[in-house]
Amino acid sequence: MNAAAHGRTFWIDVTKSVGIYLVVFSHAGMSGFAESFLWTFHVPLFFFVSGYLTREQSGRAFLGNVGRKLLLPYVLSYLLIALLSVALLPGADLGSLPRVLAGVAYGTHSYPYFVNAALWFLPSLITVEVLYVFCVRRFAPSYLLLLAVSYVLYRQHYLDLFMSIDLSLLGLNYFLAGLLARRYELMRGIAAGGPRAALVAVAGALCTAAAASVGNLWYQGEHYALSLGAGLAGILMVVSASMLLAPWLGGQRAVRALVTFVSSNTLFILCFHVFSNPLASALLAPVALGPPLVRAVAVAALSIALLVPFMLLARRFLPELVGLRRGLPRRPADGRA
Repeated sequence: MNAAAHGRTFWIDVTKSVGIYLVVFSHAGMSGFAESFLWTFHVPLFFFVSGYLTREQSGRAFLGNVGRKLLLPYVLSYLLIALLSVALLPGADLGSLPRVLAGVAYGTHSYPYFVNAALWFLPSLITVEVLYVFCVRRFAPSYLLLLAVSYVLYRQHYLDLFMSIDLSLLGLNYFLAGLLARRYELMRGIAAGGPRAALVAVAGALCTAAAASVGNLWYQGEHYALSLGAGLAGILMVVSASMLLAPWLGGQRAVRALVTFVSSNTLFILCFHVFSNPLASALLAPVALGPPLVRAVAVAALSIALLVPFMLLARRFLPELVGLRRGLPRRPADGRA
């Protein structure tokens, strides 16, 4: 979930920064249409970018990379959040700590003691990448079987299964879409012209909004194809908008540095905004910010800002928490979205 931001790939960092902001924003009290709209694409977006950033490598090299960049950060984040929850959250039960810690092996919040619902994404992304490397890449027709299983699970409303395999199978579609977009340079046509990118962004927004009027299509429903199509539309919306923003943002040193920093810390923000969101909400409670939507925008921005000192500490003293190797320069590492 860390990617370098230089030159021609800066739009990826903009995309990731927008995406993680929307994840935090969606957990800041959104409901109704706004929630359905965001959930249509903000999680699929990260599967897509992960696929886009994937490089061909041997199975052994893959296992080493996924262990360092995803599995180890997942385990460390889970253990750290479990300890912080017992120490900081009101009503925490020290006696339940062993059962909470055991949840790291389950990988989804259907386990009653799973410490942080947002952490499901990391074991899910690990599952997606394993399925690609050891199944789809080696025998492409196996994707059809995985797609069929995904469709059945979705239609039968089987949710929150072990290691989030249900959502992993759905996310695999977006991962492969990102991989194919990179392989066949499908993004180049959008990036080539501003008007074209603007048109794609608007069309993607309209399609996503139309699908979101049906409800939250990501988790469950009767519309598997609509869920996939709407997710891709939302992804195109964010990617196209990011391509429009990238030249302007990249031209301003301070803004570029901020975008790069947020992009390289998306994993940390995902894992730990469970603590900063309530604090940001409490700090802004006395401030008259107007409608709930405006308040949620401010809460999400402050929530990420509150995590900045802890991101810096993590990169300095526990780089493994964000998928970096100890002893190497603290630069953004080429990795997963």
